Amino acid sequence: MNKLSCVAAGIACVLAVGAWTRAIDRIQQDRREAVEEALRVGSALAHAYEEAMTARLDALRAAGKEEQVAAAIASAKGVTSGAIHVVQVLPTRQSRNLRQDGYLYSFRELATYPLTVVVGMAEATVLAAAERRRGDHYVVALLETILAVMTSAALSRHAWRGISTARHMERLSTACAGRR
Repeated sequence: MNKLSCVAAGIACVLAVGAWTRAIDRIQQDRREAVEEALRVGSALAHAYEEAMTARLDALRAAGKEEQVAAAIASAKGVTSGAIHVVQVLPTRQSRNLRQDGYLYSFRELATYPLTVVVGMAEATVLAAAERRRGDHYVVALLETILAVMTSAALSRHAWRGISTARHMERLSTACAGRR
């Protein structure tokens, strides 16, 4: 194997590794963006639910219905809608976002009531679009790898043809010189 073939093979390897590294980076970026968007949406939902719950409880309190306020707080746990779960928990000082048990949670504390609104979204649902794009990234990396290998093969073939032609010319000149 000549030097040009070795260089071409090395370049093909570097290009292939780069293609797969970029594909993995894109996949991770897609997942990060999906999670960040889900947490933004979850935070907005928690905020909206907090406002609605506070307005409902304020109205009950203004009407002097403290028992109904207590009953509303007690019954507010476990509201579910599709992939989104809204849960109220008695006073806690939790972080704003959490990833646990296959769910992404966003928290929002009610200012005047002993409740924290927790909105959880199924992680599989959040990452579904990113997982669908994963195959596209792999296809692009595979095509880049094939292109790099084909280019390397073409350079190697060209180099071998050059060597073969040079040897052939050398033999012809030797043969011609021997006839004289």
